[in-house]
Amino acid sequence: MRHEISCKAFVELDTGLLADFLASVDDAQEDIDACLNRLRNEPDERGTLNQLFRSVHSVKGNCRMVFLDAVVPVIHELEEILDLCRQQRLNFSAELADFVLLVLERARTMIREAAERGSIDGTPRDQMVQLLQAANQKIQAGQVVDFSAITNQLQGESALVEKPGLGELPSDIQLMKDYALALDNLTSFRRGRSQQILQLCHYLNEATGFYAEPRQLEAAVYMHDFGMSFIAPAIVQKEATLEKDEQRQMQQHVFFGSRFLQRLGGWDEAALMVLQHHERVDGSGYPYRLNGEQIHLGAKMIAIADTFFAVTSERSDRTYKKSLFGAVREINTNVGVQFDPDLVEVFNDVVRAHYLNAQS
Repeated sequence: MRHEISCKAFVELDTGLLADFLASVDDAQEDIDACLNRLRNEPDERGTLNQLFRSVHSVKGNCRMVFLDAVVPVIHELEEILDLCRQQRLNFSAELADFVLLVLERARTMIREAAERGSIDGTPRDQMVQLLQAANQKIQAGQVVDFSAITNQLQGESALVEKPGLGELPSDIQLMKDYALALDNLTSFRRGRSQQILQLCHYLNEATGFYAEPRQLEAAVYMHDFGMSFIAPAIVQKEATLEKDEQRQMQQHVFFGSRFLQRLGGWDEAALMVLQHHERVDGSGYPYRLNGEQIHLGAKMIAIADTFFAVTSERSDRTYKKSLFGAVREINTNVGVQFDPDLVEVFNDVVRAHYLNAQS
C-alpha cells in the first residue's frame, strides 16, 4: 500500500525556479562524487570530508527552500552520519562511500518523483529514515555499523507498486492523436510529423522485439511535444540561439507531457518515455542527465525518430531539408553521444528496409 506524501507547493513553483533547483542538485552531486572519489584514496583528508558535508548540507537546504520537505529527513540523517566522521567518531571507508552514494541516489529518485507526480511514496522514504537513524544511534553508542551489509540490503529490496487501472485506453489514444495532429497542423513545417515519427518508432520497436508496449509507445509519440503548448511562442519559434533562461523554460515541456499522462492514469511507461526523450546516452541531456541504460529504450527511439524527421523536413529556420543520407549521417555521427549505438544499428537496418527502398 502506497503512503503518498504530497509535494504540491514544490510542483506549483515557477518552472524556471524548478529548473534552477534541479540543476543545483546535479551540480552538488558532481561535487559529492568528486569528494567521495578522493576520500576513497585519502579517507582521513579533513578538507575533503568538510567539503562533502557542505555539499550534502546544500542539497538539504535547497530542498527545504523549495518546499520539498518530504525529502529533507533522508538527507538530514545522512548528514548526521557524515558529521560523526568530521568529529572523528566514525572512520570514513569505501563501504561508507558506497552507502552515501546509494542514499543520495534514492533521495534524487524521490526528487524526480516529486517533480513528475507532485508527490512521493512515503513508505520507502520512512524506511530509509528509520535505517539511517538506527545506524546513527549505533555509532553514537560506540557500536560497529556494517555499511556494506546495509547497502546490499537496500539494493536487494523490491517494492510492490500499485498500477492504476488502464481505463478507456482507446479513447485516451484518440484524444492524444487528435491533439498531436492539431499541434502538427499549426505550422506547415510540422504537418504529418507525428504520424511519421510513430511509423519509424513502430519499425524500431518491432526490430527490437517490441521492447516498449506498443500502445504506450504510441501515446508517448503523440504526447512528447504536448508540453510545447505551455511554452511562450516567442521562445518556441525563436530562430536565434536561446538564452540560458529560455533554454530552461523550453526544457520544462517534458514535465508537462509526462505529468499529463501520469494524471490520466494507466500511462506510466508512456510518461517515462516522454520525460526522457531529450536525455542523451553520454549523460548531457535533460532533465536529469541520465545516461546509457538509465534511459528507457522507447525514449531513445523517439529521440532518433524526432531527429530523423526534423532534419529531413523544412524548418522555420531553414528553407531547405537535408537528404535522407544527410539525416542518417547526422544520427550516426552522434552515436555514443546523443544516441544509443545498438539502437542506431537497428535504425540503419530499418532505413535500408523501409525508407531507402521507398525512394529508389
